[in-house]
Amino acid sequence: MATRRRRYKTPGTEQPDRYQFGIRLCELREERGITQAELSAKVGLSHAAVGHWESGRFIPSLVAAKRLADALEISLDELTRGIV
Repeated sequence: MATRRRRYKTPGTEQPDRYQFGIRLCELREERGITQAELSAKVGLSHAAVGHWESGRFIPSLVAAKRLADALEISLDELTRGIV
């Protein structure tokens, strides 16, 4: 599997929440063996939106986050666990 490039701040500093969310979303999706395209189809949003969330470019709205959690068959709490 290809290594994903992540944008991080200077080592030792806090990452913005959107990067932490993106890492968490990517891990959960890959654990379930589904692609970004498959997840976006389950959520009913574009493939680009999922890519932007995983890269940390944007963070989803509460409604979109709930749809992601439902598509991944987890709670919203589990989706956001460990995020500041």
